Amino acid sequence: MTITPLGLPNRLDPISNITGFTYRTGSTYQEILMRLSEYMQTTLPDEFNGALGKFFNDFNTVAEGWDTGWAAFMANVEAELQALNDSAVAGLINTPASAIRAALDALYSVNAAAIKGLILDPDSDVRKALDALYTDGLASNDGNRYAFIAGVLRNDGAENGYWQPLPESSGHRPVNIDSVVTDSGKIRVNYSSMGFGKTITFVAVPDETLGRAGFTMGCSVTADRADIKMSRVMPAVADYVSYDGSAWTSDFGEYSNIWFSGGKIHLEHKPIDTGHAVSITPRGGQYQYSVSPDASPTGSTYIEIGVRDHTGAYVTTPNTNMRFYLTHGITKSVGLDPTTINTTTYPLGNIWIFGIMGL
Repeated sequence: MTITPLGLPNRLDPISNITGFTYRTGSTYQEILMRLSEYMQTTLPDEFNGALGKFFNDFNTVAEGWDTGWAAFMANVEAELQALNDSAVAGLINTPASAIRAALDALYSVNAAAIKGLILDPDSDVRKALDALYTDGLASNDGNRYAFIAGVLRNDGAENGYWQPLPESSGHRPVNIDSVVTDSGKIRVNYSSMGFGKTITFVAVPDETLGRAGFTMGCSVTADRADIKMSRVMPAVADYVSYDGSAWTSDFGEYSNIWFSGGKIHLEHKPIDTGHAVSITPRGGQYQYSVSPDASPTGSTYIEIGVRDHTGAYVTTPNTNMRFYLTHGITKSVGLDPTTINTTTYPLGNIWIFGIMGL
C-alpha cells in the first residue's frame, strides 16, 4: 500500500480486508460489509414489509372510498336517466300523434274486443272462470265464501208489476235476484235459486226523491227471500190562519184552498195519519172554534171548522176577527201500502237494495 505525503492510503491502491473504510471510524472494509449484510438480512426486510403493508392499506382505503363514491355516482346517474326515460315515455304515450300512442291505441282496441269476446263466449275459459267466481262467491278471512244481492227497484204501476228491478237498458243491472212481487203490505225480493245458506246483511234505502218525502224501509230477511216494508213519518199540520177582509191566509202555507160557507171554514193540507187529533186556539177572543158537526168534518187531507159567537150562534159572514192557531193530526210513523208509492206520484223514486249472503 502506498502512503501519501499526508499519511493516508493512496486512493488508487486496491482495497483489502484490512483496509480502513474511513480514516475516522477505523472500521475496516470487511466490518462494513458485515454490518451491511446484517442490516439487509434483519432490519431492512421488516422495514420494507411494514412500508409496503402501509402502502397497500392506504391504497385499499382509497380504493374502497372510490368504489363507494362511484356506486353513489352511478346510482344517481341511473335515477336521472330513469326519470328522463319515464318523462320521455309518458310524453310519447300522452301525445296522440306519436307512433307509440298509435300502437298502444291499436293494441288496446284489439285486446278489448278480444277480451269482450272471451267474456261473452260461454265456452271460453275466461267466461267459465268468471262464472265460477260469480257462483262460488268471494272468499273472506274467516274461511267462508259469500255472494251478494243488489239492484234498484222502481214502481212503474200495476201494469208493470209494481216494484220491479230496473233493467240493463236503464243503465242498471240486478244481481242474483230471481223475482220481485209486491202486495199491499210488502215488497218481496226472491233469490231462492242461489241456494244461500246464511243471511249476513240486507239493507233497503230510499233514493233522494223518496228520502226527501220522508219514506223509510225495513227488511225481514231469510236465506231465500227478503220482505221490504215501507213506512213514512206523517207529521201533524200546524199553522196560524187569519182572514184579512178579502182572503184567507196560512202564514207558512201549511193550509191551502181555504174557504168559508154557512159558518164553517174549510181547509186543505198535505196527507196526515188517519188518527185525527185537532187543536184550535182562538186569537182575539171574538169567536169560538170547533170541529164542524157535519158527518165528515175531517179527513187525511182536510178539516172543516165551525165558527160561533158568544151566544153559540154560527157566524155566517167571515170578518177580520177570525184568527186562530190550528193543529191537525199527530206526528207518527205509519206503515204504507207499497203499491200506492209509484213513480207517477214520486217521479223516478227508487229503492236501492244490497245484501250479503253466505254460501
